[in-house]
Amino acid sequence: MTSHASRKISAPGEVFEFYMDYTKRPLTLHQQVEKLRSRGLLIDDEQLTERYLSNISYYRLRAYTYPFQDNTNPKADHKFKKDDIHFSDIVDLYCFDRRLRSLMFNAIEKIEVAVRAKIVQAYSEATGNSHWFNDRNLYKHKDILDRNGQPTTAYDLLMKDVEGEIKRSN
Repeated sequence: MTSHASRKISAPGEVFEFYMDYTKRPLTLHQQVEKLRSRGLLIDDEQLTERYLSNISYYRLRAYTYPFQDNTNPKADHKFKKDDIHFSDIVDLYCFDRRLRSLMFNAIEKIEVAVRAKIVQAYSEATGNSHWFNDRNLYKHKDILDRNGQPTTAYDLLMKDVEGEIKRSN
């Protein structure tokens, strides 16, 4: 049995810890393959399946098996709903998701850079100052709480973040 400590922040300045006991024993790669097979997943190449499980992990791939399994009936033990689902189908879905995520992040990055450039250009032209972000008067002066629950302003938070980024990059 293994104990695992977790920390949770419930409110600023308030932290509590809790422990969970795990009674499940770790499964070997062969046992993981057998578990998938016993639930109705078709395994065409056991060695290849073990390699995928070794490199990707059973639990990461488990997320891609979930929609094809009976997860509502505890007695069903996550059996596959159809009898024609292959492990390779799950890997294909995982690979599709990985490629889609990569395309999405690439597109989001381009949008982020373009929006940032537009903001910098607009404020630089409007203020006549390329370092307009240093002008405290452009920010709301409303007090907000920082990560430690201390009162601060948006300007002070931004300057602290900018300073941290400069230190990190040097």
